[in-house]
Amino acid sequence: MTASAPRWLLGLALTGAVVLFAAGWFVLGELSIVACGGDGGAPFAARASTLGALCHARDHGWALAPYLGGMVVAPLGLVAAGVVAVVRRDWRVLIGACGAASVLVLAVTLPFLLPSGDCSAAQRATLPAERCETY
Repeated sequence: MTASAPRWLLGLALTGAVVLFAAGWFVLGELSIVACGGDGGAPFAARASTLGALCHARDHGWALAPYLGGMVVAPLGLVAAGVVAVVRRDWRVLIGACGAASVLVLAVTLPFLLPSGDCSAAQRATLPAERCETY
């Protein structure tokens, strides 16, 4: 397969990639927000848990900028690189853009989806009970 392809075909592939990416972006973004959410102001994750610390850092500290940056840069980069791919008629640019945008979104959302919201046994033994409460 050559790198050169008809523009209409690349445009169609770009449209499909953007639609699929937008669906995944929305789902991962929503799940990462819900993971840090709570009921009536009380978070679902224990404050002393890994997830609780990450949520606190994103909501009140240093982790907000990289999170928002990744969630904004990924779709914009995909569209910009996709336009370049269509203009240059190069599948490799489109495939690289899809991969890079997907990795970036996963890098900023998975840290909020993978850790447990509960304290470990060692934390429960050493920390005050209110730091390990979940709701």
